[in-house]
Amino acid sequence: MTRKHRVAHTIDFSSLPPLDTVLMWEGQRYVVVGSQLYRRADGSEVPLIRWRSHCPDCDAPFETTTPLKARNPNRRCPKHHRIGVAVSNGARKRQHRDGQHRQAPSRRRPPPQTDPN
Repeated sequence: MTRKHRVAHTIDFSSLPPLDTVLMWEGQRYVVVGSQLYRRADGSEVPLIRWRSHCPDCDAPFETTTPLKARNPNRRCPKHHRIGVAVSNGARKRQHRDGQHRQAPSRRRPPPQTDPN
C-alpha cells in the first residue's frame, strides 16, 4: 500500500510538517527531508524546514531551508543561484528527459548587411 503525501501550495505552517510533505511552488516540486533549529541573534531558537528539490537550470538535486512561514523557497542549486531572477517555463522545457540541457534558439536578429562598395 502506498503512502499518500500531503501536498501544500504555500509555506504557511503552524508546526513542522511531516517528512515527505510535498510543496508545489510554480511547477517546481519540493519534498520535506528534515528540520533544524536556527539560533537568532537575540538567542531564541526557531525551527527551519529542510526541503529537497531539483534545479530547473541543470536538474541537479539540492536542499534549501525555509522558516515555517515564508513567501517563496530558493528555486535553484547553489551553482545557478540568481537572486531576483525568475525561473521561466522555458528553462524547464529546454531540458531533455535525461537531464541534459539543450541550447535555446537565439532571439537576436543578425546584424544588418552593409554593402562593401
